[in-house]
Amino acid sequence: MTRPAYVQMAVRVPRELKAQMELLATEQGKHVSELVRELLTEGMKDRGAPIKPPVTSRSGG
Repeated sequence: MTRPAYVQMAVRVPRELKAQMELLATEQGKHVSELVRELLTEGMKDRGAPIKPPVTSRSGG
């Protein structure tokens, strides 16, 4: 099975923004990390940044 290779990134945000993100993620049936990845990707595309597909890695035996 292949899946994207992710790295962890810490970002400081106001409490209210975090609460709003958690609510939106719940409403959309997603994890907050998935929502953040989508928002970051959309924001970068909106600014003209070239976005490459995620790199995948093999996992399992």
